[in-house]
Amino acid sequence: MKCDFCNKEFKTTSSLNYHQKTAKYCLEIQGKEISGEYKCECCQKNFSTKYALNCHIDVCKESREQEKVNELIDYIKLENQTYKVLLSERDNTIKSLERQIYELNQTIADIAKQPKNTTNNIKTQNNTSNIQNILTDYKTYEEYTNKDRILSLAKDNSIEEYFWKGQRGVAEFVYDKIAKTENGQMIICCTDPSRNRFKYKNESSGISEDIDAHLFHKKISEPIKKIYNDVHNNIQKDIEEKIITGSKEYSKTDLEFKKDIALEKNTEIQMISNYDENGEYRRAIAMHLKV
Repeated sequence: MKCDFCNKEFKTTSSLNYHQKTAKYCLEIQGKEISGEYKCECCQKNFSTKYALNCHIDVCKESREQEKVNELIDYIKLENQTYKVLLSERDNTIKSLERQIYELNQTIADIAKQPKNTTNNIKTQNNTSNIQNILTDYKTYEEYTNKDRILSLAKDNSIEEYFWKGQRGVAEFVYDKIAKTENGQMIICCTDPSRNRFKYKNESSGISEDIDAHLFHKKISEPIKKIYNDVHNNIQKDIEEKIITGSKEYSKTDLEFKKDIALEKNTEIQMISNYDENGEYRRAIAMHLKV
């Protein structure tokens, strides 16, 4: 069978009919408009069937070039993501190092403030001291560990200095403001820091033992945490105000860094009553109260 328009021969009538309806050159001879149902997205050529379009795509130069462009775009996106991850890791490393430097500087400053040639009279006595003479009476013990008295210490101007030292600072605070009376006597002392054995005078003026200072810390930890949580809130409020008003003394980056440090210190302090998280506090308390 021969096509009446282009003279191409076919074996079956169905093949001839399909050819006359879909072949581009034959449709042009017939003067019919070519259907644009299937279009190559790369070169914008129209095809009457999907099969014809697929055959074209395999040889379309622009399609192959577009694939290369797409591959390049995907590669660039992947490289950008990798670069961002590396930048983030670098920033985190810098932030961690800055925090370590900050804390080391704090430690150096603390060491520099310590007396060079003098020590606390009670500490120099060590085991030669008479525990009865070192410890004050039980009434004073109760008075100094009273919740309201401890909360009243929040008015002390030096309270924030202890805060920035974390658990170690709280131990210093306990020693300076709670465990030691104005005349230098102790309401509780540590006779064996390695085993955390503490002693205090009981109601009968005898000596009672408080392992890990458990009873002592049970009385004082909650009001202390309240004091330092308020200190933290005030610090954060002050930093926010400086950020909003545009502090000339500190950059926004410095203030944000200080906020992070303050949050870390407060989180650390709030753990002083948690045995698994208060190791630094317990060690510092034992050394401060050692006799």
